[in-house]
Amino acid sequence: MIARIIDMYSPHLELVETSQNERDVLNSSPDQQPDITIVDIMLPSENGLDILQPLKNKYSKIKVLIYSGFLTLDTIGMTVAGRADGVLDKSQGVEALKIAIAVMMAEGYHYNPEIIEQLQTA
Repeated sequence: MIARIIDMYSPHLELVETSQNERDVLNSSPDQQPDITIVDIMLPSENGLDILQPLKNKYSKIKVLIYSGFLTLDTIGMTVAGRADGVLDKSQGVEALKIAIAVMMAEGYHYNPEIIEQLQTA
């Protein structure tokens, strides 16, 4: 689904790879230096949050956007602790994803106001 969204709405971006699990992500070619990785928390066989640290260790300049329909205060806190550069709830739609990617490319991070408010009131 993400690949289709990027192809349709962000033609200036190049999709380098899609993966279904941590092993595939971490075994990808070292020649590939993605600018942004979009990670869902709910992967078929594991928790997407487990990929954060290994990704940051492998690619020092990578930006990681957690894009999930399963965001709770706990999972948002774990994304911050894991050094995610952005968090977006899938319910916010394609336009919000496009904005998040653009902001992360320009500024290096993106946390939408609702998530910031949740963190501040916790």
